[in-house]
Amino acid sequence: MPERTLATPTPFNTLLWRVIAVDGDRYLNLYVPLLGGAETISAYGHAIRPAEPGCLAQIPAVERMARFAHGFVRTERAGDRVIVSDLRMGLTPHYVFSFAVADIAGGAARPTPPRRVPAVRSIDGDIDWLVAGVTGRAAPRRLEQASVVDLNRVALAARAAAPAAC
Repeated sequence: MPERTLATPTPFNTLLWRVIAVDGDRYLNLYVPLLGGAETISAYGHAIRPAEPGCLAQIPAVERMARFAHGFVRTERAGDRVIVSDLRMGLTPHYVFSFAVADIAGGAARPTPPRRVPAVRSIDGDIDWLVAGVTGRAAPRRLEQASVVDLNRVALAARAAAPAAC
């Protein structure tokens, strides 16, 4: 079972929902069309800390963002910077609240004052994907296509990890 989950509508509608499930070192984006059946749900898995440089616990802004976002955060290395993002707003990989919180020098992260990373507002293919989801049709999301997760395997793993009934 995931450590935490959150369901939220995708941008500009209430008919296609995104469920974020944080599970260890990864999170899943499940897209659930209200007008579609179970076969129209799609899932994508992503690392919580891809290419993490050393220990990030020493960076106060990472801890502040984690508290603010109730644990729905992702940290990543982008060039010579460490970026922390709030998973709750925006769509992978473009989040509304992303901040550069450290510079990387000599293989170690050196904390810096947080600097907002501008959000990308329009992604080619997302409008078509969003319209398909709102109308209950299954459609892959181009920006997450490389991270597709088989929902049947996720369900089997969840059942295997569930405690036995008394």
